[in-house]
Amino acid sequence: MCDISVIIVNYNVEFFLRQCIESVFAASHQLDVEIIVVDNNSVDNSLGMLERNFPTVTVIANTDNVGFSTANNQGIEIATGKYTLLLNPDTLIQEDTLTACIDYAELHDNIGAIGVKLVDGSGNFLPESKRGFPTVSAAFFKVTGIYKLFKHSSKINAYYAGGVGEDEIGQVDVLCGAFMFMPTEVLRSVGMLDEDYFMYGEDIDLSYMIGKAGKQIVYLPTTSTIHYKGESTKKSSKSYNNAFYGAMQIFIKKHFKTSSSAVTLFFLKVAIMLVSLVAFVKQQVGSSIRILCDLGLSYGLGKVTTWLWASQYYQDPKYFANAPFELGLISLCVSLVILLFLVGHYDEDGKRKRFLPAVLALVTLTLVIYGILPEDYRFSRLLIFSYLMLGALITFLTRVIANRLSNKSKGYDIEDERSVILVGNEESIAELKPIIVGSNTQIQGVVYPSKDNEYDTSYYVGNTTKLHDLVNVLSVNEVIFCSKDISMKEILQIMTYLGSKLKYKIANTNNDNYLGSDSRHEPGTWYTTEIAYNINTASNKRLKRSFDIVSALFHIVASPYMLLRSSLTRTILSETFNVLLGKKTLIGYAPDATLPINKISVINISEEGRSRLQNQTEYNYCRYYSIWNDVNIWINAIIYG
Repeated sequence: MCDISVIIVNYNVEFFLRQCIESVFAASHQLDVEIIVVDNNSVDNSLGMLERNFPTVTVIANTDNVGFSTANNQGIEIATGKYTLLLNPDTLIQEDTLTACIDYAELHDNIGAIGVKLVDGSGNFLPESKRGFPTVSAAFFKVTGIYKLFKHSSKINAYYAGGVGEDEIGQVDVLCGAFMFMPTEVLRSVGMLDEDYFMYGEDIDLSYMIGKAGKQIVYLPTTSTIHYKGESTKKSSKSYNNAFYGAMQIFIKKHFKTSSSAVTLFFLKVAIMLVSLVAFVKQQVGSSIRILCDLGLSYGLGKVTTWLWASQYYQDPKYFANAPFELGLISLCVSLVILLFLVGHYDEDGKRKRFLPAVLALVTLTLVIYGILPEDYRFSRLLIFSYLMLGALITFLTRVIANRLSNKSKGYDIEDERSVILVGNEESIAELKPIIVGSNTQIQGVVYPSKDNEYDTSYYVGNTTKLHDLVNVLSVNEVIFCSKDISMKEILQIMTYLGSKLKYKIANTNNDNYLGSDSRHEPGTWYTTEIAYNINTASNKRLKRSFDIVSALFHIVASPYMLLRSSLTRTILSETFNVLLGKKTLIGYAPDATLPINKISVINISEEGRSRLQNQTEYNYCRYYSIWNDVNIWINAIIYG
């Protein structure tokens, strides 16, 4: 029997998992700790990373995503520890965390579970560290947000156990499943995790069963753990709300078979609809307002331009009264907005270099269509050109204004200017710098990772005791720590001291990637020497899907030619409706676990001679993806077969 079995359920978070395991090893000290990773059929390189870097870790590799509860139970069944820690892969524990938990459990009788203080990637306290049961009143105050006005109330903030202070050791009803430390015997005696819960609610259910068995559930804030993907990072997701509140319904049906449970269930169903609606509105309102604003202003300026041209040039304000300009104006405004949406103009990472080509493409297409329209549907080409130019100007300016008002940028592109200070030894910094260096990144200096005053002043700008002053003097907005050189406990202390106005990143012990999250409202992100694939951007996904639709429609029109041309064009034609319906994509590559997930493709660039592009490997295709690559491959396939 070992001291602690740490069970981590992983699903496609390779880099988070790696740093999580490193933090567990750093916290093991003299304890006998076994780590069990249960992988739920990840398609990233998680299993390869484990095999290379952590050969002593026990791995259960599922061939399906069996869910959080089932996966944890698989780990619990083979655990040999006196205590079991259920730990999320997106967490980093302090060096004293395991010792603090086991010491408290050994000194106190009747312990059923221990949870610690959870903080986000900026060092802010996560209220889900301690919770109460979802009673009618607790659920009401949580969903409505009233609890925020009475954070220390044990009744109004019952959901987040407001009666127990953030830094106060106390007994609570529920712990967060991201970190649950329990005697293995207790865990097994209550039946482990209920597998009816797929993703959420299992921690509430387990806590309830432990409490029902007469065991104490303790919140222990003497040690902290970073939880990058805190509960609040998911709340804007409709699927999260459905899954979370659906889990609450399972919990209430299972444990509260009283008349009041029917009221609670009804309330939760209403809550699901309301919260999902609010989440949907929040997600859509930003770009929707800009789209409506662009449409309204473009249409309004078009009307004014038409009136001025008619009044000044033709001396007749009603000159175009019988012309189809109204339909033409609306069509052009809508077409412009749709095209700009497709190329990413309304995305936060939209690029100015795509704006002008999109406008020119619309101008060209409009002139072509104008040339083939019947005479009755034509009117002033000058007005049409004016509509397009004014619309382009308006859409450009509204983006710039929106960026300025939100303090994201002073221009069209959002460049996140990073003013960085690094904390680590010279050797570690040399390894880390290749990942950090970029056009929008300025490294302001390197800080010695100790309070010791004996350091090379020609290389380091100061030590950790001077960080606060250095951040202000050097106008730093981001701090990156080398975890190889500074303890997690000290990192958390510095984050708490400096505050959430800064961004924090933490490098792994090999200094080949680093993790961070700018706030509790954003999921964790990794920065690494690994590849960022251009095919994954929202605008490229839209363009690729639009190209599939347009090409499929062309294949239908050109079906006689496709049938007679070659075996390849006949294959393409036979898959037209699958492409049109989104079941397949026209151009792609063979499935590869190391590349972004891709639909089954009709034209596979992996096949010899298919791409007709120099160095067109799957890697290059994904990393440097451009819609023009697809167009080029498609044209060559149609012409040359």
